[in-house]
Amino acid sequence: MKKRKLRLNSSEGHLGGYIYGGDPLTYYPKLWEWLIKILNIKSVLDVGCGEGHSTKYFKNIGCKVLGIDGSFEAIRDNQIPESVVMHDFCKSSFIPNKKYDMVWSCEFIEHVEEKYMKNFLETFKTVKKYLVITYAIPGQKGHHHVNCQNKEYWIKEMSKIGFKFCPKLTKLAKNKAIGHFKSKGLIFINQDYKIPLNNELKILEEYYLLIIKNNLEKLLKTIDRNIGRIGIFLKKHFPTLYNKLKKN
Repeated sequence: MKKRKLRLNSSEGHLGGYIYGGDPLTYYPKLWEWLIKILNIKSVLDVGCGEGHSTKYFKNIGCKVLGIDGSFEAIRDNQIPESVVMHDFCKSSFIPNKKYDMVWSCEFIEHVEEKYMKNFLETFKTVKKYLVITYAIPGQKGHHHVNCQNKEYWIKEMSKIGFKFCPKLTKLAKNKAIGHFKSKGLIFINQDYKIPLNNELKILEEYYLLIIKNNLEKLLKTIDRNIGRIGIFLKKHFPTLYNKLKKN
């Protein structure tokens, strides 16, 4: 997205809170393409889709999509009006007429009061494979942030509807993201869904390569910080080796 002055929709009460023209901190092409490929996703339910920028991207890369938002302005200005519905989760749940592979829900759940949370959870539980969400931590400022919770809270709530937290997938996904997902993104899997073996092997391979990479980076930083101390130690205890290294 091009850099521009950001304007918040604050005129629609609990239905507002999105950025006009799209929020660069919630726009993740690299992450989305990786999710579709590694998780074998064919359809996406975009809950709290705003103007539909993510919904449109998912459609453009080959997914069947449905976006849901309660804002009149978001629906009016939507990027993909033929694939969105208007719905207020403070009034009721929304049950789509088909099952989708994945929920994508970015910067949404904190805007719904806890007493209405069951409504969007009923929507989430219709999904066949994965929930991919962000959340707001306690004290995080924002328009109509009424249910800011820690990670453990959401892990517990998603487990109640049959979705278990995937730490490996979450770590990999955060490595592909920026903004809100990098700091507060979570991935859950439907407990009734079995990941195909080839996808599971790809996930494990990528995960352990990332762990190795991160550990090597930490080691190099440690060596760099302590290079002076290492030189002093070698000079004192291994002067011959020290002099050879110094010549080279």
